[in-house]
Amino acid sequence: MYPEATLQARLFIEPKPTLTEPEWENLRDGKTVLCAYGIIKYRDAFGRRKKTKTCYIWNFAWGGVMKDPAGNVLNPTEFRMGGPSRYNYFN
Repeated sequence: MYPEATLQARLFIEPKPTLTEPEWENLRDGKTVLCAYGIIKYRDAFGRRKKTKTCYIWNFAWGGVMKDPAGNVLNPTEFRMGGPSRYNYFN
């Protein structure tokens, strides 16, 4: 990084960062969505202004965990890229 470079990070978490049982049930049952969204603005090595936007949505392993013959999990519970296309932008 350049000495004059700045890094700004914001994290918004409600005062209680854990889910209650009803919140968890609503998430599990598809009544609510858990997502992580971010925008990164920067200059590349050539001084060009760039912006990256990304959105990830929590995905459950519905129907149980499925594995291939080698034992690799095929449907892991994880964050996956999601949201409208304008939420995932790389230039």
